[in-house]
Amino acid sequence: MGVIFSEIVLFLISISFMKNHSIRSYHEIQKIHHGHTSRLGGLCIFLALFIGFVNRPFMVERQLIYDLFLCFTPVLLITTFEDFHFQIKPLYRLFAMIVASLLMVIFSLDRLPELSIPVIQSVINLPYILPIFYTIALIALMNGMNFIDGANGLLAVTAMSIFLGLALMAYFIGDFDFLMVILLFFTPLIVFLIFNYPWGKIFMGDVGAYWFGWVLGVCIIYFFSKHDNLLTWSVPVLLFYPMMEVTFSIIRKVIQKKSPFEPDAHHLHLKIYFMSRRIFNDHSRRANNIVMPALTFFWLTPPVLAALFYSNLPLTLLSLGALITIYISLYMMIPFEISD
Repeated sequence: MGVIFSEIVLFLISISFMKNHSIRSYHEIQKIHHGHTSRLGGLCIFLALFIGFVNRPFMVERQLIYDLFLCFTPVLLITTFEDFHFQIKPLYRLFAMIVASLLMVIFSLDRLPELSIPVIQSVINLPYILPIFYTIALIALMNGMNFIDGANGLLAVTAMSIFLGLALMAYFIGDFDFLMVILLFFTPLIVFLIFNYPWGKIFMGDVGAYWFGWVLGVCIIYFFSKHDNLLTWSVPVLLFYPMMEVTFSIIRKVIQKKSPFEPDAHHLHLKIYFMSRRIFNDHSRRANNIVMPALTFFWLTPPVLAALFYSNLPLTLLSLGALITIYISLYMMIPFEISD
């Protein structure tokens, strides 16, 4: 209850501050909101969680949660500036993510789950290669969560569904301590969703997008390292939507000879948004609010499939292949046209 109360109070302060004070204006190609709404939702959630954590000395998996807060600090500092609309160079942001991920992977996680990838598994599981892989994976997931942020409710329900998939796995194998960790991070998302969808009273911001990508990534590594009976191939299914966004975006930009670090408006949720604007006669709020339910299949189905088939390799691989095919097919079917 302390986390929820702190979060609501911080949300109300942030919303009131935005109404009564001038903050630096900004324009981004991916921005699909009008007006000046607070982007401090993620920072408020981070602070509320930290307050709740400090006041719960008997919290299970306490060291893991402490390390999550501590190692995230470099990313927190950079993204807080961005949420106050100060432009930070992408390379500075990338450097902060590398530092945070290396600290977590090398110094905080006791062991890393080995990967079952044909041909290269003997190399990738080497002691000095595996930490690099997981560092890159954490950075990719943080960016993937940031890519899908923008439409009201989309990031929140995506994170909630992934937490749900993890919770189902933890329940199936009887890891109830880990269920408590999931509950800690899941609960603030419910409160945020009430404020964010459909009216967009507050946004998650870069802090929130990177924070929840970070928490999900670290928790998955930790959980799978504890339980060797879990298929590591379940992870790309569990994280399908954000990871597909970042992977597909990088491949697309490389083919188009563009920098992978530069943002653009060619993501799937943005294509749906601009198509919806045409359908709803340029009504931007209505178009924004249609994106999250329109993408229900991609944010809800993969975590459920990952949980159901966590010990069945053929069905897990079949699910992954089917999801990739459906995503690319839908992306290619939707025309792209930015309406002014």
